[in-house]
Amino acid sequence: MRECGLSRAELASRMGVSPGRISQILGGGENLTLRTLAALATALDARFDFELSSLKTPDEYTSRGTAEPAPAANQHSFPRAQHQQGATRRH
Repeated sequence: MRECGLSRAELASRMGVSPGRISQILGGGENLTLRTLAALATALDARFDFELSSLKTPDEYTSRGTAEPAPAANQHSFPRAQHQQGATRRH
């Protein structure tokens, strides 16, 4: 928000939520959905990356001595969504 020079009210307007909801998000202590994170990224003209990877060691993926390589970690990047004008809702 600082880098973009946005107030809580301006961020709320960009996300289509109330300033109180922004206070809840910034206050922490709650689990944010991917939808909320994507809305934040869009409002801040940014992106976030999400990665899932196994905690198992590579040789736990092989079965009966076959030499198959372990699957690569699944990575998913959520690109910045296009902000639609007039599509924001206000509370």
